[in-house]
Amino acid sequence: VAGDVDGIIGWKLVGDTPQRTDGFGIMPTPAWNPQAGWTDTPIDPSDMPSIIAPEAGFVATANNRSVPNDYPTFITHDWQDAYRATRATELLAARSDWDISSTQQMQLDRVSLVWRDVREAIESVDATNPHVRDALLILKGWEGDLGTDSVAATVFQAFLWRLIRRVCQEKAPNSYEWAMGKSMFSLLPAATVGSRRMQHIVQVV
Repeated sequence: VAGDVDGIIGWKLVGDTPQRTDGFGIMPTPAWNPQAGWTDTPIDPSDMPSIIAPEAGFVATANNRSVPNDYPTFITHDWQDAYRATRATELLAARSDWDISSTQQMQLDRVSLVWRDVREAIESVDATNPHVRDALLILKGWEGDLGTDSVAATVFQAFLWRLIRRVCQEKAPNSYEWAMGKSMFSLLPAATVGSRRMQHIVQVV
């Protein structure tokens, strides 16, 4: 992300991005196959996505999908969900008088857009079970602030984790732990794959 002396801002995805000779890297390919591997040169920088002088007046990026599905150059399938970028866009669009203090406050924003998306579905569940009723009472009126002192935030996060586990177990009973983020490395006991598919879970809800 850059700006020049005339106030023009822009964004460009940079770095040596390899071009595969076969496939998209989602599944392993046999190393002995001459068709597998990479070309000798990475993607040309001119083919990488960019934005110059966006109409909104700002650029918001958070590892989310930055190109449309039909973008002619394959970048990756491994994008983060768009929640962080969406929240940043909301906050940036809400005002134009940014200073150091307000920027710091935005960096510390804790509002869960996931709660916003699933709130109606959660609040409409059958509350005859006393545990469900207690949880709904805690969540009533909560606006999605994931503060460390929030009991509602704890209930919601516990609910999400159980929901993710149940969906993964249903779809992949033999490998659900890996789908949730189990790591094969002792130094990194949990991977981030499980936390990067919240939009899929929301669609399931």
